[in-house]
Amino acid sequence: DDNYMLLSTENTERMRLTSTGDLRFNSGYGSVATAYGVRAWINFDGTAGTIGTGRASGNMDAVTDNGSGDYTLNLTNDMPDVAYAIAGNCIETGSTGSTDNFIGVKRANNYSDSIKVGSVRIATNGGADRSCFVMIVR
Repeated sequence: DDNYMLLSTENTERMRLTSTGDLRFNSGYGSVATAYGVRAWINFDGTAGTIGTGRASGNMDAVTDNGSGDYTLNLTNDMPDVAYAIAGNCIETGSTGSTDNFIGVKRANNYSDSIKVGSVRIATNGGADRSCFVMIVR
């Protein structure tokens, strides 16, 4: 068997690295399953003059501000394909309090214009987003 396994003292499988490079682990749910990692993430201020890599990030080259609540996230290392998921939210703050804004893919002309291996264009349902938190999972 070309799989590597780590076992607990009770002889229960806890982690496996498969011959195809998949990391699988049992974190207490009763079985070993493939781990899907966050490939990129960022925390940024959408109202900043220059966003760059934000307050903190991983695998993000820069964020382009395309207009109020419309951003392009540029990855440092490309994704293997466009079959990834994005998730996150933005918080709009102002004198009247704060509003949570959801994010989604911003479709320009068609879907392939927005999701690429090296970038994704997102939009929020608000504007003037001061705190945005986004992750890409694959």
